[in-house]
Amino acid sequence: MGRKLEELEDGVPAHGGRSSAPVLYVGESLSISQGTALTGRGLVQSSLSPDSKSFAEMPYQEGPLPKSTRVDQRAAKSETATLENEPVVQTKRVATKEEERLYSPFKGFVPPWRRWGPYLSARSWGTVREDYSPNGDAWNYLNHDKARSKAYRWGEDAIAGICDRYQILCFGLALWNGRDPILKERLFGLTSQEGNRGEDVKEYYFYLDNTPSHSYMKMLYKYPQAEFPYSELVEENRLRGGSGPEYELIDTGVFDADRYFDVFVEFAKVDAEDICIKIEAFNRGPDEAELHLIPTLWFRNTWGWTDPPGREPTILRGIEDECSVLWADDTGGDRLHFRVFGWQSLSLRTEGRTTPLH
Repeated sequence: MGRKLEELEDGVPAHGGRSSAPVLYVGESLSISQGTALTGRGLVQSSLSPDSKSFAEMPYQEGPLPKSTRVDQRAAKSETATLENEPVVQTKRVATKEEERLYSPFKGFVPPWRRWGPYLSARSWGTVREDYSPNGDAWNYLNHDKARSKAYRWGEDAIAGICDRYQILCFGLALWNGRDPILKERLFGLTSQEGNRGEDVKEYYFYLDNTPSHSYMKMLYKYPQAEFPYSELVEENRLRGGSGPEYELIDTGVFDADRYFDVFVEFAKVDAEDICIKIEAFNRGPDEAELHLIPTLWFRNTWGWTDPPGREPTILRGIEDECSVLWADDTGGDRLHFRVFGWQSLSLRTEGRTTPLH
């Protein structure tokens, strides 16, 4: 499977990886001026023509309905309805492209167009399925602060994450504003004991679009330019002790003067196994600000839970058709090759030229 990653501007230095799982980060440091957008080659966003009229602008029509409308109303009451001896035209319904993707015959257990989708959780820390505490204390056993230091067993998480149907190979977007003490790899939130009203995610993110076959997906994440107030959110909500309003992220002042980034991530499938990804970052603030965009590819750890541990899959860097690529290979990994994949590759491309991997 060749999957093209629509990257941003210049070089992509490699970064470190997740604990106990092979992972490769690729990203860059960028200085974005106010009102500018960083885009990769790929999707073309469509919109209404500036000359088109909305329903609210259309003139209101008084008097009898047009003849065609009367026919539609009567035909809706009876399949054989006619008006003034006009025959009812029988037309054959044509399936949409999305219906073809959904209902085309296939072999195997998973429909091809649903093999890849948004099956990565935005938050897997603090869940019962990852709780191995002796007293069933899932919240304190794996909270947000511990999540970056532990490999998940049953389900990964990410921002703008996608994966295969069995969550073997995962893709997500990490960010860094140059001020946070950690990478922004997953959504932050409070545990039941920390929150003013129990469990609560303290982020702003929006899922904007998704087709049933996941042929097109789009989401928006709002990332502050100031240091993310992790400790302040925990301490203030804990002090309120369940009384009064919740202390939200916007209450901390990190969005004052619109000093934040709007980060849009779009996915479009060329076919069931070829996914184009476009990442756009908009600086909404008045000044230039630093932003690192770090697309991430990794395998969920399915091999490290036995004694001795199983063999690990690999993610390697290479050249294919004069392009820098990542090869994600699970053929050597235990309990992997017979389930989903054989040989996989992820191509990194920019505006008409190859971005080297360092």
